[in-house]
Amino acid sequence: MYIITCAGHGKYTFNKGRIYEGEWKGGKRSGYGVETWPNNDRYEGDFKDGLFHGQGKLVTRFGHYEGGFANNLRKGKGTFEWKNGDLYVGMWENNFMHGVGKYVSRTDNVYTGQWVYGVRHGRGVELTDDGTKYDGEFIKNKRHGNGIIRYANGKWREGIWKNGEHFKWIGALRIGGVKSKNTF
Repeated sequence: MYIITCAGHGKYTFNKGRIYEGEWKGGKRSGYGVETWPNNDRYEGDFKDGLFHGQGKLVTRFGHYEGGFANNLRKGKGTFEWKNGDLYVGMWENNFMHGVGKYVSRTDNVYTGQWVYGVRHGRGVELTDDGTKYDGEFIKNKRHGNGIIRYANGKWREGIWKNGEHFKWIGALRIGGVKSKNTF
């Protein structure tokens, strides 16, 4: 069944079973609406000129996203929760995690910091499930540059990382602000 109006509220069923119900302007989806697909994917939110644009919720077989959209892509502040339980809260650009954000994996590893088109890149803090905390630089998803590693036992040390691997320690092992006489 096809029902469409050039402006106002209406419902339209596309030829492959996708359904849109909501506001129209100039024959295009514009304003608030709900679009569903035969595979049960669903978008609910703002449209502009026929595209997801503004605030919305998108549920797919991969997970669900709630936040900003521009021209059908995730943009601005938003939250994505994957089906496996991983969660990202932060900034988006062109469907990529981009800017400052927090990623929590299903195994409780947490990264908070800068992202560039979907990879950790820039300053960030990584907390692993064993209680180890790295605070420093990342390049292309790997620890790279100066950083501080803090262990669950309270000891910490400054160092340099290259391409994801520890390269060199800077200074002595410390407990709080005091040099430790022994090692781990």
